[in-house]
Amino acid sequence: MRAILRSLFSLALCALIVFAGYAGVMAYQKYFPPVEPPPPAETPPVNVKVRVIRPALVEDTLLLTGRIEPLEEATVSAEASGVVEWLGVDVGDTVKKGQEIARIDTSRIQTVYDQAAARKNLAVQELARMRDLAKGGIASPQNLDQLRTQFELAEADLAAAKILLDKSRAHAPFDGVVSHRARRQGEFTDNGAPLLRMVQTHQVKVFVGVPERDINRFSLGDEAALTLDAIPDRTFTGRIHRLPPTAELATRTFVTELLLDNADGMLKPGMTARVRMVRDTYPDAVAVSLFSVLTLENQRFVVVEEGGMAQVRPVTLGVLQGDMVHVLSGLAPGDRLIVSGQRDLREGRRVNVTEVVEE
Repeated sequence: MRAILRSLFSLALCALIVFAGYAGVMAYQKYFPPVEPPPPAETPPVNVKVRVIRPALVEDTLLLTGRIEPLEEATVSAEASGVVEWLGVDVGDTVKKGQEIARIDTSRIQTVYDQAAARKNLAVQELARMRDLAKGGIASPQNLDQLRTQFELAEADLAAAKILLDKSRAHAPFDGVVSHRARRQGEFTDNGAPLLRMVQTHQVKVFVGVPERDINRFSLGDEAALTLDAIPDRTFTGRIHRLPPTAELATRTFVTELLLDNADGMLKPGMTARVRMVRDTYPDAVAVSLFSVLTLENQRFVVVEEGGMAQVRPVTLGVLQGDMVHVLSGLAPGDRLIVSGQRDLREGRRVNVTEVVEE
């Protein structure tokens, strides 16, 4: 009996404790209501700059290196042996075609010529006198034939002396500039030895090795743009003057000749030029800066702004043009390309356009 009473007492005590706890909780919630957590703060938009895509001309270019060469060059050589009596030009002098530029042992050859001329004159006089005598029956036909032969020999000697005299004088083969002098006045020279070298530079040539995969993209008359470190503030324009029929075996390139006007003489033979040749053109194309293109796991993409939100677009790229790249797909004229602040953006992130960058 006592055990039963003890159990009932324990149950009543437990019920009283539970009731008291519940009453305490209810009273606490009544006088100390729970504090609601603040709503999460809204993520601020990212400040960006955009560029409106507009159609542009894109050129697929081939960059090569070439060397400036003169339009014409020639070595003026002696055609006679002897002392260089007179050399009338020096390096850098401009000469005209046919201009006398050197004389070699002219005094001696002039003496030979004068003697031959005198013998011819004497033969002419003797022949005329003998003809008069022959008309009077005084001179025989044999005497007349002998003098006629002497006249012909004298005439041949004079012609030979004239050739030697002409060869003792060197003349410019074309309008040009003296680029090198091999002899000085007073020096001895042999027949065929170089006297000086001339170049023609009112136009110049540039030779470039075009790869075989590109040679059929070019035609005679196509333009090329040339820049030189020696003349950094100018771009020169040349045209294809000759296309070779065969490739160089060592390099498998086609050595193509460009022709450039050089009236001001700024282009000097021996200078190195960077040559830009256009392989193909794409009018009304989309081109963007390489710095606007992002790469993730070999996928190229850009970020555009539309309705205040960032949109990620995969793109397919084409040829490079300086620091610009041709976009084949993924962008269209009128799109607002994000060009600053795009690297930390994700799809759907709010953006605030602070500036529209002009092209």
